[in-house]
Amino acid sequence: MKFIIDDNEIKTVIKGATIRGCLSLVSRSASFSFIYNEADPDFEKYKAKIGSGVKIKNDSNKNVFSGFVTKINYNQDKKLVEIEASDYFSILLNKNVTGRFTGSIAAGLNDLLSGFNIFFDIKTSLTKKLNVISFGNLSYYDILEIFMKNIYETEEFKLYIKSDSSIGVLLPLKDNSKGDFILGKNVISAQFSQDGFENIAKITAIGNENVVSGTVIKIIDPKNNKIGYFTVKNDIHTYGNIYTMELDLKERI
Repeated sequence: MKFIIDDNEIKTVIKGATIRGCLSLVSRSASFSFIYNEADPDFEKYKAKIGSGVKIKNDSNKNVFSGFVTKINYNQDKKLVEIEASDYFSILLNKNVTGRFTGSIAAGLNDLLSGFNIFFDIKTSLTKKLNVISFGNLSYYDILEIFMKNIYETEEFKLYIKSDSSIGVLLPLKDNSKGDFILGKNVISAQFSQDGFENIAKITAIGNENVVSGTVIKIIDPKNNKIGYFTVKNDIHTYGNIYTMELDLKERI
């Protein structure tokens, strides 16, 4: 794993990183800790600040998270710096805009996202004309949603940022399954419960980094009997020696 803050690689990170997502929230977050020593002349370059850029890469040098520092805790007793970061969607969610976005959807998305470290895989066919005006009452994300509703002609979707900093789109009305999860194989532990209204499952699995909140997965037993299709409500991805994820699931209806 590689941990980079403001283009400086941090080589004293312990235990890897934890990346979280939630079905009710668009923005994803990451946390990790690294050892520091004030007597070390190299410590100065490791000093993070609120707003510092953060990149986390896996052993194949592929991005698994891009964002910025939102919280810093210096633990003097343990000589640790604890970092929390959010991806760039949080800026779109919390920053209002004043202006007009007009012309094709492709042109509007370019105008909207050009100032952020986010992109959408724009197809030349996105030629439908829109005229969206904000007098400071709409956030960048509100306007992005308007574009997406016109692209997919539905309000039933979830947006998130993929590891390559592009916008990912999940359409709940389609099967967004990312593979089978088999009890006793790639599922390390599982817990299922029923309360009369819904079936809930919590699993810890060796899995696919593309499984995020909003994804639909299928859980089966070792004899290939289907237990159910579940929508991921909360996901916690732990990047350490072994890549695992914890999923809080709700059965798809």
